[in-house]
Amino acid sequence: MDTLNDLKYTLTEKDRNELKYTSIVTIILAGVIYLNAFENNTYTCKNILVNTYLYILISLLLFHIITMLLINNDLHIRFFTIIHKFNYFMRVVIFIAIIAILFGLFYAFDMNSTNILVSHFILLILISFFSLFISLQYAKLKKRNLYNKVFYTTLLFICVLLLLFYFNQDLIKQYLSKEYYYIVLILFFVVLLVELVYILLIGYNKTITVLISAIVLIIFGYFLLADTQRILDISEENCNLSLKNCNANINCDIDNYPNYPQKSFNIFNNIIVIFQQIAEIFLANSD
Repeated sequence: MDTLNDLKYTLTEKDRNELKYTSIVTIILAGVIYLNAFENNTYTCKNILVNTYLYILISLLLFHIITMLLINNDLHIRFFTIIHKFNYFMRVVIFIAIIAILFGLFYAFDMNSTNILVSHFILLILISFFSLFISLQYAKLKKRNLYNKVFYTTLLFICVLLLLFYFNQDLIKQYLSKEYYYIVLILFFVVLLVELVYILLIGYNKTITVLISAIVLIIFGYFLLADTQRILDISEENCNLSLKNCNANINCDIDNYPNYPQKSFNIFNNIIVIFQQIAEIFLANSD
C-alpha cells in the first residue's frame, strides 16, 4: 500500500526547465500541425501517417506537461487521499462512475469525428484524464529515480517494434486483420479478469506483477502496430473522397476520414499503456 510519503514529489530545477522547454516545443509543434494537417479550414489528406504521428507526439507532450503540473500542485495526492477516504464498496462505485464517464467521453469523441473544435476539446479532456490516473505512478517513478529508465525503455521498445514492422511489413500485416485483432482483444480481457482474481483473492506479488505487465505489454504492442496499419490502409484518394462527403454530410465513410484527433488517440493510448506496464515492471523490481 502506497503512503503519502511514497507519492510526495517536489519538482527539481531540472524538472522545471524540462517543463518549460517541453511547453515551448509543444507550441511550435502546434504550429507545424496547423500548417501540415489543415487546408482551407479543414483537415488535409496529405501525409496522413505523418500528421497522425504529429498528433500523437503533441498528445504525449501535453500528457507530460499536465502530469507534471498535477504533481507540482499535489493534485495527485489529493486524488489519492479522496479515493482512500471511502470504504471498499464506495471505491468500486467511484471506479464504475469513472469508467462510465470515460465511455461517455469516448462516445462523444466518436460522434463528433467531423467536428474539428469539439474533437480537439474532448481530446484535451481525455489526455487530462490519463494524466490524472498516471500521475500517482509518475510521482513514484520520479521519487525513485526510475522515470528516465522507464522513458528510454519505452522509447526503445516502440522504436524496435516499428522498425520490425517497417522491415517485415508483408509478413506482419497478415496478422493485423480484424479477426486477429479481436482474438488479441479477447485475450486482453482474459488477462484483466485473471489480474482481478489475483487482486481480490490472492493478492499481488512481484512475479505476478511482472508476468501480467509483460503480457499486457505485448498485447498493446500488437495494438500499436494494428492501429498504425489502419492508418497506412487509408489511400489519399479514398481520404479525399471521404473528406468531401463527410463535410457535406453525404455517405460519410469515417474510416477513411482524416479525423486526426480520433485516429491518433488510439495509438496514444497504446503508448501510454506500454509506458505504464514498463513502469510496473521497474517498480516491482525496485521494491
